[in-house]
Amino acid sequence: MLLSQEQMKRIPELYAQEMENDPMVYLVIRCMKAFWLITECNEDGLAFGWADLFGDGSGGELGYINLNDIEELQQAYFVKVEEVEKRLSELKGEFYK
Repeated sequence: MLLSQEQMKRIPELYAQEMENDPMVYLVIRCMKAFWLITECNEDGLAFGWADLFGDGSGGELGYINLNDIEELQQAYFVKVEEVEKRLSELKGEFYK
């Protein structure tokens, strides 16, 4: 399983932050150069956040993320999950220095 039960409980449900201009990010998931900044998630593994599959800002966007798809990457790649509590703008600033 990609996320522990405790991590799942810590992340707000989908749409909980939809009125926020700068939502809080609770998880950073990395796989090679790709990364996902997770702001919300439901119990089925559907999450929302910032996804950048190239890691360089050229293709990053907000949207829905299927955590089950990322979990499948663990079979072939190292996937790292970090707990954070930072605003999306702050984390994007750290990734795109």
